[in-house]
Amino acid sequence: MTNRASCASLAAIVTLLAVAAGAAHSSGAAPATGPDAASERVLVVIDSPPLPDNEAGGARRSQRDRLLRGERRTISDVADDAGLETAGTIPEIGVFAVPGSSVAEVRRALAGDPRVLAIEQDSRLAPRYTPNDPGLMFSDPNAPGGDFGQWNLLREGFRTAWGLSRGSRAKVAVVDSGADVTHPDLAGAQTLDCSQPDPDDPGTATCGPGSVHDPLGHGTHVSGLACGDSDNGFGIASAGFDCNLLVIRTDFYNGATAAGVVAAADRGADAINLSLGGPSPSVVMKEAINYAWAHGSIPVAAADNRVVTSQGYPAEYIQKLGTASNVDKGKGLVVTAAEYTGVRASFAGYGNGISVAAYGSAYGDGSGGQEGVLSTYPAPGENPSFDVKYASHPIRTTVDGNSDYAYLEGTSMATPQVSGLVALIRSVRPSMAPLDVIRLVKQTASGHGRFSSEVGWGVIDAYAAVAGALGKDITSPSSKLSAKPVKRKKGHAHSATLSITRADVARPGMPTSGLQSVNVYVSRNGAPYALFKTTLATGLNFRPAQSGSYRFYSVAYDQAGNAEAVPSVPDASVKLG
Repeated sequence: MTNRASCASLAAIVTLLAVAAGAAHSSGAAPATGPDAASERVLVVIDSPPLPDNEAGGARRSQRDRLLRGERRTISDVADDAGLETAGTIPEIGVFAVPGSSVAEVRRALAGDPRVLAIEQDSRLAPRYTPNDPGLMFSDPNAPGGDFGQWNLLREGFRTAWGLSRGSRAKVAVVDSGADVTHPDLAGAQTLDCSQPDPDDPGTATCGPGSVHDPLGHGTHVSGLACGDSDNGFGIASAGFDCNLLVIRTDFYNGATAAGVVAAADRGADAINLSLGGPSPSVVMKEAINYAWAHGSIPVAAADNRVVTSQGYPAEYIQKLGTASNVDKGKGLVVTAAEYTGVRASFAGYGNGISVAAYGSAYGDGSGGQEGVLSTYPAPGENPSFDVKYASHPIRTTVDGNSDYAYLEGTSMATPQVSGLVALIRSVRPSMAPLDVIRLVKQTASGHGRFSSEVGWGVIDAYAAVAGALGKDITSPSSKLSAKPVKRKKGHAHSATLSITRADVARPGMPTSGLQSVNVYVSRNGAPYALFKTTLATGLNFRPAQSGSYRFYSVAYDQAGNAEAVPSVPDASVKLG
């Protein structure tokens, strides 16, 4: 492919879209309008001569103007020769639009024209959405390597996932030590107190109105990670963004916690966050988990904060030991903690009782520097006494002048990020069955459909999971080319047979749209690559006019507009002539 201008200005692109509609109208065709107008337009790219490099301004402008005149003529000639109507151009980069046609129709009309470099459907882009919470994108010296404050959400794909779902129709129940619901990022949360015994039966917990004051700070931190108020110009964003938060206070005994799980299910919680656990089995807790699962709620529990393969309870009731490697097994998700590098944090549980992982640690070993992830925390005057075993003490930090935030480390911190992801999925697919939700979260995680004892199915990928729920194909196709010289008399090869393997295979749980085309590029004697053929064939004959050393590579495109990355080295090379 010859060198080209690397990009067009935004003004040129906007002009193309505006001119396309106007040109179609002036030619007698109805202009494409509405949100799907671009789906009726095909873009054609012609092969262009290189723009001048390293020349003085006057000479560069003169040559650019000359090339621009040539591009306009070539665009007109290509369209006229094929009988195609044009609906706007970007001559600076050799592009013209064809209205009211499909890629297949335009490809047939331009078949064999060596001046054509590429043909593609004009597809819609979307603004990269970034909420205005200052904690998300500020460079925090307390974050690992001075990264952004909420590096964990950014690395898990939540920023792009929020462009597809804001979680507003979903509910997450956090059964924990309570929460500081006066915190601006937790304002509006529903509350329920299950920590008080039933006065008529002191051995049984009851749930009702009451204080959810958080004496530990643990529940406040977890609540902010799951459903902290996002895009409010204050503090942090949360995984679940705008999900409805139900704070349920427990005293961490099985009776009160089970009562909280049942109450959450009765109130339609999509996810029930359980950043807690213990070594002793409990029939009461088992029955509560079964009840929630049967009522369509998805329990999400923390793995142990010890290097063990048995994750204790209620985790064992959610993902029974020995079943996690089966993607269809489980009554919810059990979450271990990954550190900044994506590997399992050295303190965290592992094995065949782990469903997935999320970031719950910066360095994973508690050695120096910052140890955890950022979230809401009670005001300094509240004096929370966080002393849960096997987890770090909070390290307060200031977000935009407010000190009601802290970093904490643990599987407890990883878990609400998964609960928030469940909320994003359920917000766009409220009727999705619980088993389908947990399967999707597993299969779209970083393991790409493979289970490991370290992080289960992998670190969650929020964008892939939400895109999968919406049926979007976001997986690039693949191709590989090989070349075999065809021997002639005296052993000289003057042609070659090119073989192409290509596929559009998505990771498990993700949709695929099917292959659209494969572009084959060739370079002679180290010159820039040029397009040789656009095809879906698995074999091509290559017979050049000149002898030389030839290199080849291929790039596949699918029907959704995903393109394979250009390989760093050629697929094949042959010497001909």
